[in-house]
Amino acid sequence: MLVLEVVNEHRPDGDLPVRVASSERMSRLAVPSAVYSRMTYDEEEPNVRDIDAESYLSVTEPIQHKDELPTSAGSAANAPSLRTHALLHTPAVLDLKWGYQEVNQASLFGAAYEDGTVRIYSVRRASAANGSDEGKRESTLVVKEEASLRTGKKDSALALAMDWSDRRGPYSPAQETEEDGNDDEYDEERPSVQLSATNIVVSHSDGSLVLANVHVTDKTDEHEGKAQAIRLEVQSKWKAHDLEAWICAFDYWDPHVIYSGADDALLKFWDARMLPAFDATAVDDGEEELPTSTGAFPTFVSREHKQGVCSIRCHPHNPHILATGSYDEGLRIWDKRNMKSPMHRLKLGGGVWRLKWHPDPRKADYLLAVVMHNGGQIINTRLGLAHSQETSAFETATPEVISEYHQHGPTTLVYGGDWSWHTQEELASLLPGSAPDDAYACLVGTASFYNKRIDLWYPTSGLP
Repeated sequence: MLVLEVVNEHRPDGDLPVRVASSERMSRLAVPSAVYSRMTYDEEEPNVRDIDAESYLSVTEPIQHKDELPTSAGSAANAPSLRTHALLHTPAVLDLKWGYQEVNQASLFGAAYEDGTVRIYSVRRASAANGSDEGKRESTLVVKEEASLRTGKKDSALALAMDWSDRRGPYSPAQETEEDGNDDEYDEERPSVQLSATNIVVSHSDGSLVLANVHVTDKTDEHEGKAQAIRLEVQSKWKAHDLEAWICAFDYWDPHVIYSGADDALLKFWDARMLPAFDATAVDDGEEELPTSTGAFPTFVSREHKQGVCSIRCHPHNPHILATGSYDEGLRIWDKRNMKSPMHRLKLGGGVWRLKWHPDPRKADYLLAVVMHNGGQIINTRLGLAHSQETSAFETATPEVISEYHQHGPTTLVYGGDWSWHTQEELASLLPGSAPDDAYACLVGTASFYNKRIDLWYPTSGLP
């Protein structure tokens, strides 16, 4: 499990009080397995060019021995800690997403920045000599920026969110069948948008969206020999919303479909085949800004949300399920075949900033919600997805919150979270003794804004 940490403010941290819950909620309140707070900056840190910078990006991973890094009081005796492998000086980071393919045997992740750029990084494991023990080598992670592209208007448009299209594996246009739709209606005299094996979409504070291809090409490097290089190629940039486009996402079952949500409280669907193609000749030499087209039209618009739409998540294990979250504090579960109204609505007590379905298909009913003023919450959607091979029918039981985590503190904002992709057996091997006595325990990580904290925690109840 690798953790991407973001710190976007440089301010002192104090003690972090713990919210006291009412007795009826105590049974579902989780406690931390480990807490990592970066309180100070190391002047000897080699990857930091400016230790007074207001933001940086950190790549960390859990380790067994908590004495290798400081953790907060209250952690269990065998709790994991976090080891920092890379600390990169960057503009403020608004979003981070792992990619799902490897390049040069390295994992990829993308970051959306406040300067309007999106950057792709690779992470690979290497071994290095341990200076304290001659002859001994330890494993470390090497992070490298592979590609960068300015997608937002310089000095005025922040890149707010990004997503990858290959959540279920690389897409191949050659594998399309007639069942995927009739493309005749898109045959026009203008240039067409062409998807690659992997694509990214980026949303911005001026309401625009950018669709780009991620090209992986072979190269020869005098130091690395034969290797692969990454290149980003813009396919379309269009005006999607009149206000901040807080979130964008792909339909992982059909990468032609793109979702967007914004501060205008609108959820919109887009078809990549109907988008205006980006004309590279329209960009003057030396110009850093991409022209934005106003000729794109959504295929569907929902006005269900009462405030800004800030999270959208397609289900990775079922082609019909979509989850959305809003500043109106509501989680909505949709059947994409009937978008007139959601199947379920659930109030979570705060803006629903991010949503993550459990990566294990055996736990497909479980959804992690990052609720800005109300902690991390795990919802059992009770759709019956994990216990049925039928993908077209769902159970109608009401979703319920089964575990909550509030120990980031009452005055901070929870702005990030994810499940560990390790199986319980792998966690037991990686972090022996840290998990509760539960065969279905799942490690969860959440991050908070003002106090620059990452907390690793286990749900209070198992996820059978």
